[in-house]
Amino acid sequence: MCGAAVVAARRFVANRAYSTSAKKMLKSMHLKSFWNERYSREKTNSFEWFGGYDVSGELLTATIRSVLQKRSSVNYGHCRHHISILDIGCGASELVPSLIKDFDDSSGFLTAVAIDFSDVATRQMLDKHVDLCTSGRLSLVDVDILERLPFIEASFDVVVDKGTLDAILHGYTQHTSFSLNIEREAMLRKVLTQIDGVVRPGGALFMVTDEPPEVRMDVLNAIFCGRNSGEDYPKTPWTVSCRAIYEGEYEYFVYECIKPSIHV
Repeated sequence: MCGAAVVAARRFVANRAYSTSAKKMLKSMHLKSFWNERYSREKTNSFEWFGGYDVSGELLTATIRSVLQKRSSVNYGHCRHHISILDIGCGASELVPSLIKDFDDSSGFLTAVAIDFSDVATRQMLDKHVDLCTSGRLSLVDVDILERLPFIEASFDVVVDKGTLDAILHGYTQHTSFSLNIEREAMLRKVLTQIDGVVRPGGALFMVTDEPPEVRMDVLNAIFCGRNSGEDYPKTPWTVSCRAIYEGEYEYFVYECIKPSIHV
């Protein structure tokens, strides 16, 4: 990371102030018990970390259409393409269910698997979206993203992460502010290497966070593009880009990480 970026990242960290209660919450975000208690208390209420479908849905749809466009050169006759989505920490978010309901493309149709380690969250989502689940368009699975994902290699076109990695980093690394260290990179690498395994060639990781590029981009480049890591992983670099989005006075960041296609 260049000197200017380090200064900007440290300024970002220094300007973040958390109350005692907020610090306690952040340090508990990696615990299943914390989320089960929270979802049991809030029940049917939907809470959107880093904005909902109205904030990032348009960009997510654009990412999916880009994946579809890459497939257009392959001749599948008159069949519509099946786009498979994996949400790696759905919680109570309506982002993916709203995407399924709203997506309309003559060249493709969507199905999604939404996972969370909180069985309370997945059960509530099932109750709210019985129609999508019974139609086979949405599947809900109790899975901890830090464990081995129970999916075959290259089984999803787009993976969605809206705040899940942030919760993991705050909890497991025991930081109440974002910082640049080996511990953070190791935790990110553990999750992102699993994502690399389940994403199909030409697919994407769509990540929404409040970490600015001065903080997160170097780690993403190190893992997905093999920069500054000294490791031959991945063998073919991904393309990583960032865009700011806004919800009132709040600024969030969307990272679009594109896995290279296989050219035969």
